Amino acid sequence: MKFKGESAGICCSNGTVRIPNIDEPPEPMETLLESSTSISEYFLENINKYNNAFHMTSFGVVETIVENDMPTFKIRGQVSSII
Repeated sequence: MKFKGESAGICCSNGTVRIPNIDEPPEPMETLLESSTSISEYFLENINKYNNAFHMTSFGVVETIVENDMPTFKIRGQVSSII
């Protein structure tokens, strides 16, 4: 699926973009993900609820850039959600 006017090979620059391997998670994340304690079981049962709360965030945009019918904006600083 492509946007109108999107050039061929725009995704990953025709394979030239390489995603590095992910390092081991830091503590306490590694313990929460890999152990079988009651705390880690609770974490694993509920992590999707927290992820879902943050995956669709509304942004307040000061400036929108419109080029080739594709509006974009740049994020400067940190993105966070208010619950």
